[in-house]
Amino acid sequence: MGFLMPGQSEDGLLRPGLGVKETIETDHVLRWDGDRLYVEQDVYHNGQLVHRKYKRGVTPAVAKAIARLVETASSDEATTGPAGQMRDGQGRTG
Repeated sequence: MGFLMPGQSEDGLLRPGLGVKETIETDHVLRWDGDRLYVEQDVYHNGQLVHRKYKRGVTPAVAKAIARLVETASSDEATTGPAGQMRDGQGRTG
């Protein structure tokens, strides 16, 4: 199954208020819709699909960590070029 939500086992998450066992399937691909960062999930209750491509937003901490990775990669590319080539003082690679 991969990543498990808090309180979830390999068999799913028991939702006592609903009286169902909830399982989730995802491709773990981060998506951006222009406003928020999310992953798509198919949500099942007792094996029956109840939400197709549910958009679960990532936490602010995860979004900030990803932003730092993107910024680091962008600044690395600005100094080394797209193929890891070093740039000279005028921004030319060589």
